[in-house]
Amino acid sequence: MYLFLDTETHNVENPILIQLAYKPDDRLEYFSSLYGTGGIPIEISSMAVHHITESEIAGKSLFEETSDKDTLQKLLETYTLVAHNAIFDVDVLERRGLEVTAPICTLRLSRFLLPELEQHKLQYLRYYFGVEFSEKPQTHDALWDVLVLEKVFYKLHEQLKLREPEKDEQELKNMMIEISSHPSILYMCKFGKHKGTLWSQVPRDYLDWVVNKSDFTDEDVLYTARYYLEQQ
Repeated sequence: MYLFLDTETHNVENPILIQLAYKPDDRLEYFSSLYGTGGIPIEISSMAVHHITESEIAGKSLFEETSDKDTLQKLLETYTLVAHNAIFDVDVLERRGLEVTAPICTLRLSRFLLPELEQHKLQYLRYYFGVEFSEKPQTHDALWDVLVLEKVFYKLHEQLKLREPEKDEQELKNMMIEISSHPSILYMCKFGKHKGTLWSQVPRDYLDWVVNKSDFTDEDVLYTARYYLEQQ
């Protein structure tokens, strides 16, 4: 069973959870709630993304002070968490004292299954797969992102099933967890003098520079460069 989840936070560097939304795959109902920050202002850069304002969370309790924390922990012990860029959402939840094991990341899954796509953002995947809603989703709202996430996940699941038709559901689930457990091998270099070149064709000296001499911190870039460096 899967638990589709998304969070919104007051900033990116040291995120405090201010919106949580989730939906178990075997239920029609969903959960969405706002939380306070304990008086710490929402950064404007974050507000510009999710549009949650100070007035909307004024007087609200911290997430960890509510019964929602215990409810979510029980769900996490029963369902497999599914999130887009799960490493961020898992970090947000763990900072609030929750335990998350073996999540599935649709960002990493989409990069694995569809490496040639221009990008792998959730809303890009929504339009790539032709996902439709009777109402227009509000991008970056945690609830709408969960509803998009659920549909995108099943599209990716279909892609994986087509690629691995001999595997049963548990085997497919284990494969998705394994793919999600490590950084992605990227398809195309999107920076520097080799921008637009397939990573598999980037020269060894440039791969060595990325891995050993550059100041890159993006784990997917470093993982990809290291992977192809070891192949040469």
